[in-house]
Amino acid sequence: MAVSLKRLVASGSTETESGMKDRKPGLGDFGYIIAGRLFASLIAALAVSISFVLVLAGYYLQAAGGLLSLLILAFAAQQLVLTLDPVRPSNLLGMANRSRQPGVFWPLFLLCALAITALVVAITWYLLVF
Repeated sequence: MAVSLKRLVASGSTETESGMKDRKPGLGDFGYIIAGRLFASLIAALAVSISFVLVLAGYYLQAAGGLLSLLILAFAAQQLVLTLDPVRPSNLLGMANRSRQPGVFWPLFLLCALAITALVVAITWYLLVF
């Protein structure tokens, strides 16, 4: 039996027309989202900081490359957050309804953390050696 939209709006119910209840986000979901947004902000801040230091040192091409690579990582982290968001679980890459599998977050989170660490070590080594 189809439920009218007016009745749903009037009652304030979260039940959809198919009779299924919408999934309510739990506290763990918000933890993933907060950690992901914090991580994306940290990557962007790190990108700007490292690029600024490289520009001051005169390494303009390395600054542009480092900024671009870290901003791509920040974009990927933000897309991961959008994938896990229980309110609107979709992103620009077309992945949807991944919020039901939040376990994918931590492996990708650790992979990004290792990639950033390796990038910072590589940039530092490059500046010290050359």
